[in-house]
Amino acid sequence: MGHGHDRGNGCGDGRGDAPAPRRGRRGLLKAAGALAAAAVLAGLCLAASAHAGGQVPGAAAQAEALRAGTGPGGAAPGADEHAGWSTQGSVGTVRNRSTGRDELLYPHPARLAVVVGDSQADGAAGVPGERTWPRLALRAAGYQVVYRGRGGTGFTAANGKFLNYVDALRSGQWLLPHGNVGLVLVEGGGNDARAGATDERIRAGFLDLVAELRRTYPESRIVAVGTLARAAHEGGGRRNAVDAAVGRAAREAGVDFIAAGDWLTTAGLAARLADGTHLDAEGHRIAADLFGQRLAGLGVGGPLDTTSALAAPAPTAVPVPTAVPAPTAVPEVP
Repeated sequence: MGHGHDRGNGCGDGRGDAPAPRRGRRGLLKAAGALAAAAVLAGLCLAASAHAGGQVPGAAAQAEALRAGTGPGGAAPGADEHAGWSTQGSVGTVRNRSTGRDELLYPHPARLAVVVGDSQADGAAGVPGERTWPRLALRAAGYQVVYRGRGGTGFTAANGKFLNYVDALRSGQWLLPHGNVGLVLVEGGGNDARAGATDERIRAGFLDLVAELRRTYPESRIVAVGTLARAAHEGGGRRNAVDAAVGRAAREAGVDFIAAGDWLTTAGLAARLADGTHLDAEGHRIAADLFGQRLAGLGVGGPLDTTSALAAPAPTAVPVPTAVPAPTAVPEVP
């Protein structure tokens, strides 16, 4: 009579269930094969990430967090960079054993310039981040730019949501690229000046940040650029003084330093201020050209052409697969 057996659910113990139809059996075999292939592929991906320089803790959970936008900083892949950091252009995460921090994998880290900065590099007054003077100059020098930071922050300053530079790094508010990058640029000081931070606190914050960056990038060159300001004799005030303080800290740390504490005066940029603090689009073009010349004087990058950088289209959120060679000309990746 068939009592106690369910012929249709396919979940019996095999002692009384009817044989599965032929087509159903083929479907099950196909599904099993697909699952096995997926498992092998996942294993290969994890092995490749581990080989790249670290372990991948909770890879599935990390991937889901990145997709959902619930990872550190709350940014999903391709998210707007104003979320604090993005994973655009990266191909996964890896744990740096030296620092104990998770980092983002990029296909060619030597092509990257990591910028740690404030609104001068984040964008403000209607100028987007990729059109700011630090990032324009670095792209024109041939680097793929990865920006980390947020407007309102600095060596000591926080903005209520994002911590100061070194604390944001240590707490995982933003993740750095993995591997020795081509260049690290540290820019800031304006918000520390606004907040009334002392020279000693700025010095300590700068030295702590550089120490962490050297742990992350022991073979990468670090360059610092100071605080955009007027010359002292034209009312540069605390911003001009902070530029000098950052310069002293950079020399103590053995970091190349580019002073910007009189650019509003010497380069005529005061006339290009959009809001009293931030440059307009033309001001960023002028400052990028000046900054590019200073970088070239340090031997950073090749011949600079800020015009071509400005003419380039804005970057698109297209991840680079690991199996596909990167193109020779790579747009900025925020």
